[in-house]
Amino acid sequence: MTETSPASSRPSRWRHILSLLLLLPILSFSWLTVVRAPTNKLWMLAIVYTEAGYILACLLLVGCLLVDRSRSIGKWLSTAGILGIGVLLLPWAQALSLAPQVKQQLNSTFDTKGDLSQPQAPGQTKPFHWHRLVWQISPEVKRKSYTVDAPGKKLLIDVYQRRLDNKPQPLLVMIHGGAWRTGSPRMLPGIHSYLAARGVTVAAISYRFMPKHKFPTQLQDVTRCLKWLRQQAKALKIQPNRITLMGRSAGGHLALLAGYKRVVPGIRSVVNMYGPTDLHWSWKHPANPWVINSTKVLRGFLGGSPKEVKSAYDQASPIQFVTAKSPPTLMIHGTRDELVSPEHSRRLSEKLFRHGVKHMLLELPWATHGCDAFLSGPSGQLSLYVLERFLKATLLD
Repeated sequence: MTETSPASSRPSRWRHILSLLLLLPILSFSWLTVVRAPTNKLWMLAIVYTEAGYILACLLLVGCLLVDRSRSIGKWLSTAGILGIGVLLLPWAQALSLAPQVKQQLNSTFDTKGDLSQPQAPGQTKPFHWHRLVWQISPEVKRKSYTVDAPGKKLLIDVYQRRLDNKPQPLLVMIHGGAWRTGSPRMLPGIHSYLAARGVTVAAISYRFMPKHKFPTQLQDVTRCLKWLRQQAKALKIQPNRITLMGRSAGGHLALLAGYKRVVPGIRSVVNMYGPTDLHWSWKHPANPWVINSTKVLRGFLGGSPKEVKSAYDQASPIQFVTAKSPPTLMIHGTRDELVSPEHSRRLSEKLFRHGVKHMLLELPWATHGCDAFLSGPSGQLSLYVLERFLKATLLD
């Protein structure tokens, strides 16, 4: 009979430890894929689980292959890992199921004539490209930074364009989020370079923050940046009468306001990524305070409650300014959004419908706030697919 030496058992022990390090942390938070996050930090982790879950699933698979199944705990972990892989891939299953409906909705709403593909920069030609889980093909894009004077602050504008492109291009103005109190034009810049590589100049702009600067300062700053961009149209090689406004969260709110109030000429369309649309409704239906204290945010932004400053809530609610002449609107919202309820987009969609305004609401059942953080994820790819066709129909044609 041979005895196993301590040296010969070492590889097995290290495999077991490595499998535990892979399996236990990922499995511990896999419930974030299907359950609303109860705190702010867990919400940020939920973005990773719902949008980059395929990467975590690969790590779980490695852990399952390494685990020592001769032990009872190894068998249990292996089974849990396989179940975890299934849970992490649920957003992809939901996205693939949703894609045919999205195509049909696009075709029935807009005259979609294709994507933004360029010879060296293929667009999102279908809802999902599996190779984009790993890499994105784009030619080099240049970024130039400018500043615009505002009282007490210089507003940063980053302009993204393809290199060696001398023709005037349509303009997409990106407004960052951050609850009107933080953020930067350089947040999540991947989409800026992506769209610029495909023939759309992107200008990512900034604005002054509350509580020091209350509304309407933020809208005034957006207007200031837009006027400067139009004034510099020739030098920047942009088409001043082909403008789309786009924003995330608080930026989406400002994009809608600026678009519906027509603060400058040439606004062709608006894209709102999970931004609030009715601030009266926000006050009556606050978010989970462990995720975000939305009541405190609204007080800081508008200067009080609706009873105290009703006119501010009226003037800051995009839904109040919908008319039959409102620009075509694209809304993208996760139905699990813990910060800004999807009811905001639904309510705006109903009002746009009543006024006969062309619009589309893309609801993502698996997604939370910030769902487009990973362009290669299910929300990122499906959003790009819709966005490219929306821009093609409203900005380029």
